[in-house]
Amino acid sequence: MSLEDDLLYEADIAKDVAAALFPFLDSLPGASTEISGIMSELFALNSALRELRTGLRSRQYRRNAGLILDDVDLALPSLSRTLGDIDRLFGRVGITQNRGPRTYSRLWREICCMFQHGSSSLLGRLETYRVFFVELFTMLRRLPPSPCDMRILRREIAGIRAHQDESSDVGLGCLNLGPSGSQDHWALRVFDGRYSITPFSTPGSPSRSLGLHVENAEEGLSKTYEKLVEMDFDERSVIVQFFLHAADHRSKLLCLSGYDHEDHAKKQSLSSLNDLRMVRDDCCVQLHHLNRTARTKSLWASLRFTTYERLILFHCLFTALKARGPGAFPMRPDDFGVEGETTLFSFKIQDDNFLHALRVLRDRHSPGIRLEASVIRGELKGTPVWTAFVTDLIGSSTWMKRNKAKVLLGDFRPYVFCADYTPPESKRGEHELTFLSSPDAMEFTSVMKSLKTA
Repeated sequence: MSLEDDLLYEADIAKDVAAALFPFLDSLPGASTEISGIMSELFALNSALRELRTGLRSRQYRRNAGLILDDVDLALPSLSRTLGDIDRLFGRVGITQNRGPRTYSRLWREICCMFQHGSSSLLGRLETYRVFFVELFTMLRRLPPSPCDMRILRREIAGIRAHQDESSDVGLGCLNLGPSGSQDHWALRVFDGRYSITPFSTPGSPSRSLGLHVENAEEGLSKTYEKLVEMDFDERSVIVQFFLHAADHRSKLLCLSGYDHEDHAKKQSLSSLNDLRMVRDDCCVQLHHLNRTARTKSLWASLRFTTYERLILFHCLFTALKARGPGAFPMRPDDFGVEGETTLFSFKIQDDNFLHALRVLRDRHSPGIRLEASVIRGELKGTPVWTAFVTDLIGSSTWMKRNKAKVLLGDFRPYVFCADYTPPESKRGEHELTFLSSPDAMEFTSVMKSLKTA
């Protein structure tokens, strides 16, 4: 993603966070002045980032980009982290317009708690970002500088970044992110072996580990992280392990390869999930390590899958863990989709008291067909909540029935990728899909029946 895309992405996040604060005004009249100020700064940030993006895209000012790149690299990751922390809090509690005053009061205390140990309040921090990006736009246009001292602004942002790095080492402080242990983590139930098996039509390239070797990485991880999942590839020539830091939900991926005759890995590569980007290539998943400063990426590992189901579960597990963990670089919309799949149907459903996006997906590299529900708004937008493989059910005439806006599915096994979701079921144990209207439910059943005859 280019610098211009990064600026636009953060501008949109600033606007989304500001919009999410609107319900707080009525519920918290005592804090309305500060909340209004924060919202104003967020909307002003949105404008400043968009103006800077427009300037960088113009022929007139593009040649001056070198004057501001170092400053953008200083400020943008810090802003991204600030906005991401707030938006992630909203996403975790499923913030909606119909939350009660007590919820908004608790959330406001959490937001205040996030920034009470920093060098300035949230309002002050946002003002610093906004003034800084406005000044960068002035520098890009080679206009006379304003009275603002850029040296002071750079020191302030460097101080914010130092505090953010310090905070990431000790966790998110006052945030209550759920159970402290991983013994009952949802990831432990993903690879249960009960899913169907849909093989790929091509063999693909052998699995490879290309990351730098980290001496004693596995031993060091075990001191502060807990292993969630282990997957082997190509007869254990490559093994990947997902690790979770339970206190703040940071996740890391350990890639082991080059096993000797005593079953010891000669090479251990380690990376935070936040620094990896996943790309599908037919039956393989390529993991690219991102260098945000240099805006480059390098192939860290390539993993070959033999079945569609295992690849999808890996993708959903990776995406869900990465999206829910803290990080300076929030995920982009194109990180959530699986390349090589076609969306046949997309509608909203009411799912365990949440509004989710439901899609029917068909793979182009295998006969695989699946359903996926994902988060529809907030910082977690696009993150999978559950997926279910229906390839073997399509030919059945009894697995699906509709009653107005509700569709009941028998022999249905959703794989869940979060802790706070319970699949809705009928009294007979059938999975319930509740659409927002009867026509939506009717169109869904029509699409599914058409797959039977395809």
